[in-house]
Amino acid sequence: MCDATSSNEAILTAIRHTVPTLLPNRPEVSDIQPVSQSRHHSVWKVGTRDGTLLAVKHQPFAPFTKNRPYDLLEVEQHTCKLLGASQAPIPHLVGINRDHDLIFSQWCGDLTLDDVCQTSNAQTIAQVGKYTINGFLAFEAAFRQHTPDLAHRAFPGCDPESLLKTWGEIIGPISDRL
Repeated sequence: MCDATSSNEAILTAIRHTVPTLLPNRPEVSDIQPVSQSRHHSVWKVGTRDGTLLAVKHQPFAPFTKNRPYDLLEVEQHTCKLLGASQAPIPHLVGINRDHDLIFSQWCGDLTLDDVCQTSNAQTIAQVGKYTINGFLAFEAAFRQHTPDLAHRAFPGCDPESLLKTWGEIIGPISDRL
């Protein structure tokens, strides 16, 4: 039987074994903290003995897409590399663990955009807003540039034409009430 606790234990063990293989000098994991408060976590903040911090994300649906053009781990790894090469503000992807469907990336801090907006002064919010908008513009430019390379990786029904058709069918009947 595999409940949330036992599956978390297997993932935590995989994190402890994988992190040293991804980093220079092979530092041991010193701390693993769940980012969410749910019973079955999917993102962890991982610290190592040398002070490195990583974000580790579990992709629970990765086994359903494995070895297909829309393989979740491959698509995320490939997309992160494209975005990084395009100078989009994205955490550095450190590696993946295919056996446990894990993605390891640079930790970028404990605050969310909402945290900053709720607790900062107007000047800081304006600076963060400008950075955020510029980041979205960089993502848009990178995706536009790399659309031919990414289009075939869309999950069936998630390509732009299908999404526009579906949203048109949903929004059309209620658009006069919006």
